[in-house]
This record gives sequence, structure tokens and C-alpha cells, in this order.
Amino acid sequence: MNIKSKVLQGIISISASALLFFLSLKAWSLGTEFSDLSILALLPLTLFIFSVSWKVSFDTWRSQYYVVVRKNSKYYNVFNGKLRATAVAAFYTLTSIPLMAWQFLSASKDQFLTLMMCVILAGISYIFIAGYTKNHLHPPYDQIVAIKLATWFAAICCFWSFWYLAWIEPHVGLKWGLEEALTYGVSQSPNQNSILSPIFSLLSAIDAFKLWVTVQLREYPLFPILLSVDVALISFLLARISVIIVHFVETIVWNKR
Repeated sequence: MNIKSKVLQGIISISASALLFFLSLKAWSLGTEFSDLSILALLPLTLFIFSVSWKVSFDTWRSQYYVVVRKNSKYYNVFNGKLRATAVAAFYTLTSIPLMAWQFLSASKDQFLTLMMCVILAGISYIFIAGYTKNHLHPPYDQIVAIKLATWFAAICCFWSFWYLAWIEPHVGLKWGLEEALTYGVSQSPNQNSILSPIFSLLSAIDAFKLWVTVQLREYPLFPILLSVDVALISFLLARISVIIVHFVETIVWNKR
């Protein structure tokens, strides 16, 4: 395969990942203004993330399991990794989908662009790292290592991007008290006529509290960073999901092993 074909396939893989995120989550965020049924727009992305996460987890466990456990052992079929893969896939799906859905629903224009840039960065990181590891490691460890390295690299970059964006954005109510900040946050909650409005209000209040703490303690950056566990979690999940989607396209669609 020539260089142009490799570049084209890489662009298609990354574009597919970005479009899957954008179309599903944007349809959800726009649709909430009209109907609660817009939550169904998240179903394809949910099923896709679960199935791909399951496959990645199962392949990782299986590659180690075959080396450790003898085939003639009576425990060979007991700990085959399917239950573990289901649990891992469920964890990634049930944590990433709600967090990503809320981020797209409440994100500003700059935050939305940052989210999409992180998706693209994660895809590019995986393609470059996977291209390197396949020349040095045996399958499937080349893919396993590539997924882990690309995920952490993209997650760290995304974390500091989100943190920097939150730090430089103009803050409303610099001199407000906590109660005023929480009231303002709840008032900014999207679609207050939705059956999900109590959840939206709670999440808006939490975001307002984090912003208030950040503003009040601007002179002590280390303390607000400690309150950014959710930013770190969002960054990691966003990077992880983006990487495994590109991994799926690269290994299944293009059959790169």
C-alpha cells in the first residue's frame, strides 16, 4: 500500500470517529429542545461503544489467557474473559455516554470545538502510535499497547485543553456568593420542561459550584485542579472511546492487523 492510500485511510478512519460522535451527540443536544425522545439518538452510539469496548477488552484478556491457562485445564472455559469484557464494556458505556451527552448539551462554542479537536487528536495519535508499535511488537500486543499509549497521550492533552479553556473563559458573577452562583447555574439549565430537567438542573448546579470555586480561588491554582476530577474523567473517556472507534475502523474495516 502506498503512502497516499495510507493517508486516505487514516483520514477516513478519523473522520468516521468524529462524525459518529458529532451526529449522535449533536442530534441529542438539538433534539432535547423539542422532545424527550431525542435520547434515542444516543442509542446507536451506545451500542457501538459497548460492542467495540467488549471486543477490545476480550481480545486483550484472551491474548494473555491463552498463554497462562492450559487448554486441558478444567478451568479453561470458566475464566474465558467474556464476563470480564461485558463488565468493562458496560463501565465505559454507562460512564462515557451520560458524560459526553451532558458535555455536548451544555458546552459553549469553544468547548464544543475543543471536544471535537480532542476526538481528532485521539484518532491521529492512535494511527501514528499503532504504525510504530506494529514494527516492534507481535500481534495483538502492538494494538493493545497502541490503544493504551494513544489514550493516555490524548487524555492528558485534552485535560489541559479543557482546563485552560475553563480558566481563560470570562466568568459571570465574579463577586457573587455561592447561593447566587448556584441559582444562576440552575437558571441556565437547558430545556427545563423536559422530564430530565431535574437531572439537568443538578448538573448545572454542580458546574456552577465548580466555576464558583475556581473563580474564588484563582490565586491558588492547585486547589481548583483538585476539583477537576470530572474533567480528567471526561478527557480519559473521550480519548478512550475515540481511540477504540478508530481502532475498530482500522482493524475491522481496513483489516489492518
